[in-house]
Amino acid sequence: MSSGRGPIDFIVDRRNTMDYVSDRFKEFFRGVAQPRRLGPGMTTLIPPPRSAQPSMQSRDLRARLIATSIALAALLAPGCGKDSPVTPPGPSGPRPYLGISANADAFDPPDSIISAILTARATGAELIYQFSPWSSFEQGPGNFGTDELEPFFAGVQSVGFRIVVNFALINTTVRETPADLNGLAWNDPVLLARFDTALDSLLSVMERHDCMALAIGNEVDAYFATHASEFPAYLELVGRGVRRAHAAIPGLAVGVTTISPVRSTNAAWGAQLNDSTDVAIYTYYPFQFAQDFQVMPAATLDADFDAMSASSPSRPWALQEIGYPSATSNGSSPAQQAEFMRRFQSRMARESRDRLLFANWFLMSDWSSATVWDLVTYYGGGSTPGFVGFLGSLGLRDTLGNGKPAWNEWKSGPWNPRLPRD
Repeated sequence: MSSGRGPIDFIVDRRNTMDYVSDRFKEFFRGVAQPRRLGPGMTTLIPPPRSAQPSMQSRDLRARLIATSIALAALLAPGCGKDSPVTPPGPSGPRPYLGISANADAFDPPDSIISAILTARATGAELIYQFSPWSSFEQGPGNFGTDELEPFFAGVQSVGFRIVVNFALINTTVRETPADLNGLAWNDPVLLARFDTALDSLLSVMERHDCMALAIGNEVDAYFATHASEFPAYLELVGRGVRRAHAAIPGLAVGVTTISPVRSTNAAWGAQLNDSTDVAIYTYYPFQFAQDFQVMPAATLDADFDAMSASSPSRPWALQEIGYPSATSNGSSPAQQAEFMRRFQSRMARESRDRLLFANWFLMSDWSSATVWDLVTYYGGGSTPGFVGFLGSLGLRDTLGNGKPAWNEWKSGPWNPRLPRD
């Protein structure tokens, strides 16, 4: 059996690439870009508490990170730039931006996050999805994590990534406001004033790094299914955020992330939110309705894409997350996951950016069992076999670094034809 660590993995494996990476770059990623276990709505990189920060000054760190990233860009050339020929046009223009959630893994510590980010870029990804819960970004009243985001954004931008940010006031079923605001209504004047200040701080970093999209909340329809009375105030807050973001960064695409409306009983929440935004942003995992995370056949992808596009006729749509588990407890298999990936690749080659703005595959590597159980506790939904299997098998590589069949499909996708299979 193949180990899954083929030529491209060797190129970006820390034991080979880290000779080219400064100690300060490694210090930055270990100290700043820490994973937080927040489930399918998360990115892997968020600021830790300030006590965990590297001691060097932010300006010096930023300069070193940019310099190192420029050197890494040379390692990844040719074919990884924004104008790369591995980004063929769709039927009526450039194809959607493509990302993959490059998570820190358990098989290549301590520099696994660097290896993951470089692997994502080298295998064709051009998008980084940054998940920033309000409760983490605001580390105390008026104390924001901009010093950590600034060098990270500069670094990933310098190797060719575009950036999408989710400022998560809600994460699926969990409210993510700072603790002292948890009891306040979404339209309370105190909360609104704090929201304005926090959003302005985040936007100031986004503006300097040409971020392409902002979501205000993650999978919020799941939250409002059990907190319906809060929805009118949240809708008001979203409108306020959209206006503020447009004033700060004209042309920024602003939306709210909801679960795909396909086979969803909560789609009405998203439809109302999308009426006041620029882009309809979804997470998409094709499950059967109310069947403990049992997947639909891979062949459902095209019809589901058509339905999601039709649900947003007057504005573009985007996939903050698209994924497919490989566990038998989800009625799936590694081969079935690979078939879904093939169909995703084929569909992406036919889509154009004026309709589907971006799509981010979730996840690069399976989470460890410890992380899976942390997530089960976080979401509070019970440890059903389907839920545990879903959380534990979304990766294209397993917890030991072995590539699943879908990893080969990803690497040989139309966005990166130069890479061999294992």
